[in-house]
Amino acid sequence: MEEIFRRAQKAFNAWSSLPPEERTAASILQALDFDFFELLDSVTIARSRKHIQTFYDTTDIGQFPERLKPLSFHCPITEREDVLDLNTIFRQLSLLKLAVYAPISYILPSRLRKYEELYDTEVEGGKGKLRQADRERSLQALMTTNLLKRLESSVFAFRKTLGVLHANIQRTLDNIEAFESSALRQKSMMIWRN
Repeated sequence: MEEIFRRAQKAFNAWSSLPPEERTAASILQALDFDFFELLDSVTIARSRKHIQTFYDTTDIGQFPERLKPLSFHCPITEREDVLDLNTIFRQLSLLKLAVYAPISYILPSRLRKYEELYDTEVEGGKGKLRQADRERSLQALMTTNLLKRLESSVFAFRKTLGVLHANIQRTLDNIEAFESSALRQKSMMIWRN
């Protein structure tokens, strides 16, 4: 035990001499060895409210305070009349297709099997299949929720995220247009040569 604490003290001393930006909880946890944590785990007792009430005499310290039910407050975004409420904004966000996150839905039905073989995953034991189309639909729903969470964080963050999303969609549309123009030029050149 003395050796474990000696090594822990040495690690702590080295950690405390680090510059403030490097002196993080993660760096001290990394510096301490496994034996130290195993020792702490074996001597530490987690005492919950129920554990204390069951196994300890609380007459000297008194009873725990009564737990009150949590209160839920539903506050509007603003007092302004011209601003939509969160539910309306969520409904509007839910209307977005966010197709850029679901490219498999644009694959021709005749070619779809090839991509299903590439990207669909068998669940262990053959109990089912994780389909790429389902993953992409989940990603679309997750991105919609992410947009709402950004709005809850700040209007600036929401606008910035919408800007990034818009740029991503525009870039994808530009790539599609460039590809179609290139394919059309190649087709024209082949017709002209023949």
